[in-house]
Amino acid sequence: MLSPRNNSFSIPIETGDTAITSLTDKRLRALAASYADWASGKPMAARSDIVPRKIPRLLPYILLFDRITQHGRDSFRTRLCGSEITEMLRFDATGESFGADPPAGDITSRIAQTLNTVIAVRGPVRVAGNLQLAGREFVHFEAIFFPLSDDGSTIDKILGCVVRRPATQDKLP
Repeated sequence: MLSPRNNSFSIPIETGDTAITSLTDKRLRALAASYADWASGKPMAARSDIVPRKIPRLLPYILLFDRITQHGRDSFRTRLCGSEITEMLRFDATGESFGADPPAGDITSRIAQTLNTVIAVRGPVRVAGNLQLAGREFVHFEAIFFPLSDDGSTIDKILGCVVRRPATQDKLP
């Protein structure tokens, strides 16, 4: 599991075009523009379309999840957890795995819900709000997640970008 239970969160989800047009952080808007370029002419971008050296300022905020499907059930593995996210969580989640339906009340349940939404809508998902990790202050954040597909059809990875934001921007518009 990514973190201890007894975390609290209240985080609405936006999908599709609304997810993109609602982005308030310039780093997230930059990633959305890059994703649109990578996916140009395709249903969605592939991992191989991403050139990290072209987005160096975003790398500390990047998450990359592998989608693993076995016996008709999904699970996820954190392939990459950027340094800013590691600092926010106070641990490096790289290599951590979790099922598509972890226990309620755990931060992984919210992450799984977001990743499952990306898979269901086959497009971008924005989340923003406040997250209280066990024994810590609220973290105010905004994030965007995009599907990745090596074959243009099956979503096999999910790219995310998570940034802290000022406490005054704690709700979706």
